[in-house]
Amino acid sequence: MNADSKGTRRRRGRPQTTGPLHCDRCDRDCAKIAVRWPDGAICGICYRVATEMINLCSDCGVTRLLPGRNESDQPVCVDCAGITQRFECAICGRERRRFRKDTCAECSIRSDLDDLLGIREVSNSTNVTLREHLLRGDRPESVYTWMRNGTRQVE
Repeated sequence: MNADSKGTRRRRGRPQTTGPLHCDRCDRDCAKIAVRWPDGAICGICYRVATEMINLCSDCGVTRLLPGRNESDQPVCVDCAGITQRFECAICGRERRRFRKDTCAECSIRSDLDDLLGIREVSNSTNVTLREHLLRGDRPESVYTWMRNGTRQVE
């Protein structure tokens, strides 16, 4: 357990959300449905988990993003699941969850870092090396959070 800003102890893990809607993936009530796919209404947390999984599709055997579920509740690609939403990044072409407009988190944050570090073209500069090290982690979104929080004034 950890404490919130008021010192109240709260449970770690999945946020406790309730509401009038129901997620068909996690079987919990929720305040908002993120998307409706062929296997039902999907809450935001289940959507995020589904759009982070890249592995072999249970049905077609191709390594892809696996947001869908088949009749056996196994993860499957968008084509096998009948999901019409597309996840290809407009910059790199990889199948990833959209982070900003039509781009994945890595490409969006690479662009932000280029602006922040003054990188205008590919070179072997120290700033390019720093950018690539920052993007090498499992979650580029963490770099975005770090950049966003780093701009706040410390009192």
